[in-house]
Amino acid sequence: MALAPSPLPGIPPRVQTIGRFDTRFIQVKLKLDQRRIMFGTEMNPYTVGPMPVKTMIGGLMPDPKTVRTEGVSLERCVRDANFKAVLQAKTELELQQTFAECLRNTNISPRLVTYNTSAKVDPIFAEKPDLAFKVLFRLSAGSEDEDEESDDNDDSSSFDFWRTLLGAEAKKHNVADPFADNPEEPKSGKATKSKKSKSKTKKDSSILRSSINPTSAGASSRGQVGMYSNTQFGFQHRRHLWQLIIIGPNARLVYYDRSGLISSESFNYTEDPEALVTFFWLLSRMDSEYLGCDSTVRDATVEEMADYAEALDTFFADALCKLPDSYDIRSSDSPIYAVQVHDEHSPGSVREVIIGAPLTTTRAVAGRGTRVYLAYDPNDKKIRVLKDTWYPVHPAFKPETEIYGLLTNAGVTGIAKVICGGDVLSGGLKPQETIVQDWATRPQEECPWRAPCADYMRKFRHLRMLMDFVYPVECLESSYALTKVLADICETIHLADSKAGVVHRDITPRHIGLVKKASGWGGILLDWDHAGLKDFVLSEEWPTVFCSSTTHFMSIRLLEDPALKRADQGDRSHQLVDDMEAVFWTFLWLCLQYFKHSSPLLGGDENLFDEVNYPKRNEGPALWYGGVTKLNCLVRRQLKDLPFESEPLAALINSLSAKWNLYYMGEELGEDRFRECERQLQDPKWMATYFDDAARNGSWPSNDRSDYQEFVPTPWAKSIKDRNVAQTLFLSGRKENVPMPTIRRAASRMGLQGTKGKRGREDDQLYKFSGKKTKTQSGSSKVTYWLRSGKTYKFPRPSGLTGPIKALGISKLLNRGDPDN
Repeated sequence: MALAPSPLPGIPPRVQTIGRFDTRFIQVKLKLDQRRIMFGTEMNPYTVGPMPVKTMIGGLMPDPKTVRTEGVSLERCVRDANFKAVLQAKTELELQQTFAECLRNTNISPRLVTYNTSAKVDPIFAEKPDLAFKVLFRLSAGSEDEDEESDDNDDSSSFDFWRTLLGAEAKKHNVADPFADNPEEPKSGKATKSKKSKSKTKKDSSILRSSINPTSAGASSRGQVGMYSNTQFGFQHRRHLWQLIIIGPNARLVYYDRSGLISSESFNYTEDPEALVTFFWLLSRMDSEYLGCDSTVRDATVEEMADYAEALDTFFADALCKLPDSYDIRSSDSPIYAVQVHDEHSPGSVREVIIGAPLTTTRAVAGRGTRVYLAYDPNDKKIRVLKDTWYPVHPAFKPETEIYGLLTNAGVTGIAKVICGGDVLSGGLKPQETIVQDWATRPQEECPWRAPCADYMRKFRHLRMLMDFVYPVECLESSYALTKVLADICETIHLADSKAGVVHRDITPRHIGLVKKASGWGGILLDWDHAGLKDFVLSEEWPTVFCSSTTHFMSIRLLEDPALKRADQGDRSHQLVDDMEAVFWTFLWLCLQYFKHSSPLLGGDENLFDEVNYPKRNEGPALWYGGVTKLNCLVRRQLKDLPFESEPLAALINSLSAKWNLYYMGEELGEDRFRECERQLQDPKWMATYFDDAARNGSWPSNDRSDYQEFVPTPWAKSIKDRNVAQTLFLSGRKENVPMPTIRRAASRMGLQGTKGKRGREDDQLYKFSGKKTKTQSGSSKVTYWLRSGKTYKFPRPSGLTGPIKALGISKLLNRGDPDN
């Protein structure tokens, strides 16, 4: 299975619903606070709360009477607890140190160890919570009776996400509270509430519009703690996890699983420490099931660890090509685990494999949480790939193991071989599932405390698959080999459609793998977890199931209207042609990144793939809108005669871009030409033949591979980035947004219409367009596109636009009026 480079902890997540903005492919980098705000904003709809803290402890933790009592009783711990000293803390660092000391003095349990992680710089985990808590038994299942040797609480100890049970973040003032008890009440900069604010809280306590702090500081804090939990999910084997947020004398508990999070109400632990002490007392005594530890994972034995290390050495020594550095996990500090993989085709059959650090992790708390490992299979002593993921439970959705079964039974080639796989079963052989969505959908009378939250939160179920290893696409040495591989990918898409009735729906570079054939590298299409049956009719009740893709390579049609709710659109499903367009953008991205050229696209229009301006929610999940820059690139013929070292490659890109230009613009050229082009691009078999023919013709270089070529931001790109960040801030409460345009579709495809543009600032050479219906002469240098009425947008200066337009014989398009009028 092909794998992308492992991400750094703290990178913002993708949107896990429609149009996933995957930061593996991001070109314009964001600063830390901007990433936090983006992460926090994306978490908004998946937040349930504010739950009363006693309800939270009683509903999500065991009854204190049922846990084993060791050491000091709960009643005595509550009676002896004293956190008044935190009121004297003047800085966040003092607050952290004082809180940790007060908790230690409570003597809750000798098992509970507190670390002040900010006391020591950690070269590995730069982003980490202020406080960390460990319970002295191993996090894997079945080892809780094997107590580790107790050590002293040590503020100087290094922090790691591998073994930490609970993280805590400390803030001095309410303004930085990630969540809210009453959004009607503005956050103050102090930790205590005034009498006036108390009365207002009481008056408006039943009018809860949201459980999140809508300020930018709140979004940043929410993103900060969310990134911690995301990294902890990525590095540990957890079904759920807890988090503590300290806001001066107040605190909140947060419960996370893959469907979302539950935040408790804020409670004053200095005046009444019972809730806080009860939480830690139970935390240090409850079993792994309540802690959220995965009962199907255990620590590997010494012999198993030795076998795993030896197998990895052999694997890298015998590799058919040099693998990316990110694949070599042998120097990782990760613990080694033995993991169970159930086989759904053989009930009761369980295969155990050995794994270490993940090669890839996800970028979102809520969602699939996919991780990929190099796994040692002791059954045949091979290194394979283990995919660990969560999938949405819905009648219209098939888990990936079932999709692979359909493809295999239909005789589809060009897919990975699945050794075994199925739902992960816990004690009692029940599948592991999320529960946060249940609290979000309960009747309001059962949860009067609950602020309105998303009604589309989904139940997720845990799944693992063991597959044969395939090489990543980065191993290719020539554009010729890439062209042959893309022909194989198109053939697989064709077979999946014609034989099994399955559409992949998520074509990206990281979903293309390689296998060695007699004639060279062959292509393998991976990751069918977003695939669906082509005859599926999109459900009105759940529009997020079927429409999903990675925004960087998504078709213009889907980017323009990700929810596919346009009344004039006809077929509302993700169509086969969308996958074919994704193949084109994937091909272009790989060529620009890995093969020798001097194209200005690396320094000018790098927003070509990142142009998804902000996640927009309209009665549904966060959607990334875009497509304007891609359409602009096709219309302006920016991909014509790109300066690649390989002339056949440049010619292939030119011819493919001309066809997609004709697909979106071609009705102006005549019905026959347009219909022929439409028929070709909707046929993956035709596309496979097109790639094959291109590979057979021309003088392709044997090796035109270059080092990975970064997209270098320019002043224009930076202005785009600033605009995107401003729009993200808008979602968190700051009104700095520039409305995102949508592209108007004419007849059955996108159409372009002309308006009169106005010069933007000289430094970024942007145009600003009002969307008014204004005629423009075809020879004008102020040619732009129609946008929907009332929308504004900044476009790159369209110098040289009229030339290609005129050469294509469609200059009249620029004078066309609004088709709706």
